[in-house]
Amino acid sequence: MYLNTQMEASELLNNLNRLHTTELSIGRIRANTGFSIIDPRNWCKNLIKKADSVVKMDNKWYVISDGIKITINADTYVILTAHIL
Repeated sequence: MYLNTQMEASELLNNLNRLHTTELSIGRIRANTGFSIIDPRNWCKNLIKKADSVVKMDNKWYVISDGIKITINADTYVILTAHIL
């Protein structure tokens, strides 16, 4: 797992319970991945737990896991979107 810093990755992993989505982000996740994901929040949470890469840049987290890139607002922990790489 590539980490920007171990402390930053720990910060995200320690706050997984704060992750949430909006109706707009749920739509983006489903549209961008082409998956009929019933619970996008838990789907993303599970991908984050086994991430290949976690990077924090400015006010966003970028997580790469299983060929998916997840973008999360670092201040609010809103999952903004997910894309297939």
